[in-house]
Amino acid sequence: MTRRHRRIAFAAAAAAIALSVSMAAQGKPTFRAGTSAILVDVSVNEGRRAVLNLTADDFELRDNGVPQKISSIALQQLPFDLTLVVDTSASLTEKVLAQFRADISRIAGMLGKDDRFRLVTFATRTTDAFGWRPGAAEPPVARLAPGGATAFYHALAAALLQRPDPGRRQLIVAMSDGYDNVSLVDAPDLRDLARAADGVLHIVLRQEAVFRTSWGWVPYQGPGNVDALKDAAESTGGRLRTTTATGSLTEAFKTALDEFRTSYLIWFTPEGVAPTGWHTLNVRVKRGSPTIRARSGYDAGGGAR
Repeated sequence: MTRRHRRIAFAAAAAAIALSVSMAAQGKPTFRAGTSAILVDVSVNEGRRAVLNLTADDFELRDNGVPQKISSIALQQLPFDLTLVVDTSASLTEKVLAQFRADISRIAGMLGKDDRFRLVTFATRTTDAFGWRPGAAEPPVARLAPGGATAFYHALAAALLQRPDPGRRQLIVAMSDGYDNVSLVDAPDLRDLARAADGVLHIVLRQEAVFRTSWGWVPYQGPGNVDALKDAAESTGGRLRTTTATGSLTEAFKTALDEFRTSYLIWFTPEGVAPTGWHTLNVRVKRGSPTIRARSGYDAGGGAR
């Protein structure tokens, strides 16, 4: 293990511990074991329209360059867990925080009764605000208050490290201004963690402060490092969006949710590839030129990437 990988492991462990402390009363997360079957979320769009009439024969999937047989494909809406990551640092004005509270309530109302929802807030520390709640339940957001530094990358790492329960998909939507001044995890670290995540990450950035001057030691090169955040989201099959400083985040979330709900669920059992290590995935549609978003790969364990 290289020095860089040791630093990533240490920082990721710190992030996971920080979040798990606040979740201690809610049970332990379930981690995926083995790679006998791999699930890939794949969204297919032509412009802004989702393409919904495809079958397994319309797709080509390669694992480390080797064509794979798709064993199952579905558009059905499996229940999913939504982790909403929200900035509550001192950089927020009360007006923006009030907008966040309203947006969080509206977002919870968009979920189905079999979905689950949790709110991860971050300032100097990362906190699970109230644990898992059923979809459409009104979240207790009135007590959210701004204060502290901004550990955005730390919070993203903690969310990405939580594995979904079997039979459930995971959607992570992070909302911030992209600013960070205290995280142990830097932008390249976050990209590595996102590549191995078992969830789809969407990031919504308020454009207000991406280019602010930072103070003290900062864990990235360049203010905000939007390119690295974009790469992290896209490696999971999600994407990065921007909105105005005072704009509602509800519409940006709805776009991400609609894309998630209309994505294909593709299962395959790896054949003709190494049973361990990092596997790069490539998914394409055989006809037309649609826009495809899918996870960039998976970690089969037991080997270095």
